[in-house]
Amino acid sequence: MKKFFTFVAALMAVVAVNATVVTLTPGQFTAGENLENFSETVSGITVAIAPKTTITADQIRVFKNSTITISAEKEISGIVFTCTANGETKYGPGCFTAQDGYSFEGKVGTWAGTPALSVAFEASANQVRATKIEVYLDGEVPEAPTPQEVIQATVAEAIAIGQALQDGQTTDEVYAVTGFVVNAEPFSADHKNQIWWMADDAENTGAQEFEAYACTVSEDKVIMQVLNGDQVTLTGSITKYNDTKNSRIIIEIKNGTAVFVSKVDGDHSIEGGGDPGEDITPEVPEGVLTCAAAVEFAATVPEEPTAEQKEVEVGDVVVRGFVSFCYDLKPGETQQSAWLADLKSAKAGVVQAYYAEVTEAVAKGDYVEAAGKLVKYFKAGKDGKPDEIILEIKNGTMKKVDPDAVENVFTTVKVQKVMMNGTLYIIRGNKMFDVRGAQVR
Repeated sequence: MKKFFTFVAALMAVVAVNATVVTLTPGQFTAGENLENFSETVSGITVAIAPKTTITADQIRVFKNSTITISAEKEISGIVFTCTANGETKYGPGCFTAQDGYSFEGKVGTWAGTPALSVAFEASANQVRATKIEVYLDGEVPEAPTPQEVIQATVAEAIAIGQALQDGQTTDEVYAVTGFVVNAEPFSADHKNQIWWMADDAENTGAQEFEAYACTVSEDKVIMQVLNGDQVTLTGSITKYNDTKNSRIIIEIKNGTAVFVSKVDGDHSIEGGGDPGEDITPEVPEGVLTCAAAVEFAATVPEEPTAEQKEVEVGDVVVRGFVSFCYDLKPGETQQSAWLADLKSAKAGVVQAYYAEVTEAVAKGDYVEAAGKLVKYFKAGKDGKPDEIILEIKNGTMKKVDPDAVENVFTTVKVQKVMMNGTLYIIRGNKMFDVRGAQVR
């Protein structure tokens, strides 16, 4: 009986080797994280990935700048990768370096070049994640990939499509969503992408629910950055993201690509930084902190939050600043979160008013006063981003204030910091303040 099973197993191996198409799935390989110089042979096909890879139950991950080499004893005449993302977006087949015979459409990358015993693919643009690899032998070639339909949509339509998904689910279909850019964050030089929100009208009078997350925009194949008011068409699959921290659902296209429909005035180059706006910091009344002073105040508490102890209390504060980014105030709610900065032109805030009570919704560019408990908060990194410590004003209130309300003067005087008798003071103009913002001289 044992000999019979051995014979059957050997026969199945011969059939696999002689097959004209060999289908490889992640579950056939040894799973592991950050495997170095990985190489395994399955059904007569050797898959080698260097310098590192991760194999999961359903994905073969070719890290950025890594190379996957597929070899066989017979000449390989075709290879088809089925990936987790579309085209040139992260994890998609378009992240492989272009070579003769290789093309991609949607989630499928197809190579049908000159037959060879070994074929290599470098993930040069970004990581590639394959759920299936089909290897064609004996002159058999794969069919040309069928162009994937791109469905045109408005922002409202994209939101409706996303809301119909399960939490965390992504559409198989690809959508081209056209809308106006609102609340754009600055282009990330580290991640080579940008985050912005989109609406069907430039003023974003509707709810802000659709996000372009870690996306890029280009013009004549040159990567640029979007500015608020630009009209763009963003292409990618739609995801329903559950933002548990802020208790809200976000409909997004992640790692998508966009092109301009129209552009507002301003510098759209990566180096340009957009429209500078008014680079001024309003004076604040006694007992009120600027955002910079709030940072100084937090620095007087040496203890830092950790993953185990996520918050460290600093003290009660009243802080004024310009809103650099905020979440919309939803109908029926009285709490709103906003990031504050000292300059109206700031692309990112330094202090967050976290779920502050408001009687009137605030918007980007508003000058506001937030009062509450200042805390240092540990924010765990995700999607490869490092952990960070952010400053939050919690259990407080937020309201719009007139930046001209104090002395009707804007300061351009440099702030000096001095240490006297072990105490940090801030000198601005001819006045001395403690780190809480109270004038002492």
